[in-house]
Amino acid sequence: MSTIIYIIIDDPNSSNIIFLKKLYEKDPFIRIRVNKTNLGASLSRNRGLYESNADYILFLDDDVTPEKDILFECEKVIREYPTACGFIGSSKFPPVPANESIFKSAVVLSGVTFFWEIVEIWDNDIPWGIAGNLLIRSYKDDILFDSRFSKTGRGEDIDFCLKKGNFFIKNVENGKGFQGAPNVKVTHHRWNDGKRYYWRFYKWAKGDGVP
Repeated sequence: MSTIIYIIIDDPNSSNIIFLKKLYEKDPFIRIRVNKTNLGASLSRNRGLYESNADYILFLDDDVTPEKDILFECEKVIREYPTACGFIGSSKFPPVPANESIFKSAVVLSGVTFFWEIVEIWDNDIPWGIAGNLLIRSYKDDILFDSRFSKTGRGEDIDFCLKKGNFFIKNVENGKGFQGAPNVKVTHHRWNDGKRYYWRFYKWAKGDGVP
């Protein structure tokens, strides 16, 4: 298995650019791309799609930490389900210590992050998964992330996955929708350092309402 890593930096003024280039610029397997202007989540992911010539693409957001074996787990599910349009990984917050904020537990118990770990109870033909941990099969389907959604990202992953799955089922021989990949795991960092923060959920709801 050969792997090329693309780091798409959406903010051209980010202080991390110099640091990342110092670490990886000479690595032949890591390519750093900096947008000329802040394009947002959808167009940045699309740039990754345009640049890649891989058979499969794994999207990881900058606020997740993947397990060390994530690429090996990707290879396993690809071999097991070669006609799937893609795979939904498992995304979780770090464990909540007993003496930590009730808010952290309440976010999980409320169900708003239900689809982050949907693969643990639903293993095939999953309608969509979060783009922060999403493995897709490359295909000449002209399906991209829709830039009509918010630049900060909300709803564009639902739209993308629904289109991708429907296309494969209707147009690809033996094509199937998204398959669950519970062992393709990432840990999602807590927003606002785990302090009370409701704006994120409001933006999700707003994004889900885009026609």
